[in-house]
Amino acid sequence: MMPSSVIVITRMIRRRRIGFVADFCLDCGLVRPMRYCRRRNMNHLWSIPTGLGVNLDDSVICEDCGNEMETQRQNYAGVARSAASYSSIESLIEETHPDVFERRDREIAAAARARGAGASPQARIDCIVQILLRASRELDQRVTQVRLDQWSALALLGVVVPIAIGIARANRWIPRGTAATDDVLFYGGFAGFALLALLVATDVPRYMTREVYPRLVRVLLPLNPTSDEIARAVASLRGSSHAIARKISVAKLCRLLELRN
Repeated sequence: MMPSSVIVITRMIRRRRIGFVADFCLDCGLVRPMRYCRRRNMNHLWSIPTGLGVNLDDSVICEDCGNEMETQRQNYAGVARSAASYSSIESLIEETHPDVFERRDREIAAAARARGAGASPQARIDCIVQILLRASRELDQRVTQVRLDQWSALALLGVVVPIAIGIARANRWIPRGTAATDDVLFYGGFAGFALLALLVATDVPRYMTREVYPRLVRVLLPLNPTSDEIARAVASLRGSSHAIARKISVAKLCRLLELRN
């Protein structure tokens, strides 16, 4: 099976799974099993580490929706070492996070206050900002990488194969072809290169459409924000290092929200 993406060269975040914990997923709105991971910032060449890297922080990743949240080891009573070590979410809660429902209640109350009739405008905007920042974590890494998804990998194959055949013919490792087959190889390689350049250049916009916008719509729907609130939340992130402030289209997000309402 072809991998969903191949990282060519980048400074990327590697996650080492420590185990599993129970925690409240802000995107799902439910207590979920989560992977507990330790994050390191590392240089990579074709997914091969070129150094030891730098420790960043710990995070948990929802097993259901993939939402990632920063965390600390002291938040949990323990960490289940493998998925087989707990029989149910209830047993995982008891082992790793007995007070998770208190955290859930605090988060739900904060969200209710943010979308309630008496919520201050700034409280609602702060809530939207936090949602944008959660969605930006993976995007921040994505924009620093040269990625080949499955379609880009196929386009690269369309470039490499004609070059390989041309080298093999020049060295007489294989018989020379006709003028017609040479033309097919040349134009096929050219088309493959053009397609590869297009796919690499549009990787982030396609990722936004495929992953980021659907997640934002799902999480923002209960808040029912206005276009002005979204614009102000995005504007508050301008000038920051977060990629979502540069890549998101407020008009597109508002249009998608309107379609779901």
